[in-house]
Amino acid sequence: MAMKSAKILLPLLAIIIILVLVFTLKPGADPSVGERASSEDGTAELIDFLGALDANQYAHAAQYVQSDCSGNYCMYEGLTPEEIASELQTLCADHVCQRAELDETGLEGSSNIWAHTVAFLDAEGNREAVCLDADCALKKLTTQFRLQQVDGQFFVVDQPPLQMVR
Repeated sequence: MAMKSAKILLPLLAIIIILVLVFTLKPGADPSVGERASSEDGTAELIDFLGALDANQYAHAAQYVQSDCSGNYCMYEGLTPEEIASELQTLCADHVCQRAELDETGLEGSSNIWAHTVAFLDAEGNREAVCLDADCALKKLTTQFRLQQVDGQFFVVDQPPLQMVR
């Protein structure tokens, strides 16, 4: 009889323990943010930033834009990471927010600024031209982004180019 009770009570006890753990453990970091890429020249950060925009992961992309920034090398001045994520979502309505590949690695310039050239990719992974004027008469296969290194981390300074009607 005791053996029969143990066979019933032990699985029930295990289920209760699991439920208690699930509902009492605190969640970890925001899974929408993910891990921050890191490189010696900002290339990995830039590619991850653009990939996050392409995937509509604005909180993840926001970590590559310096928050509470002020001065010449800020994409947005004085915003929190949450506000930056919201601004990036709005930005992507009319800017090119898609995957890209590195075309040319820039060298460090003044003020810890690095300029890299990227090519945006279409759904098949082919390079796609970016329009330079309202009529899309001028197109370019690559565009440049500046990143600033602050306390060992790289932050994107420039917004993606505007989308143009083709």
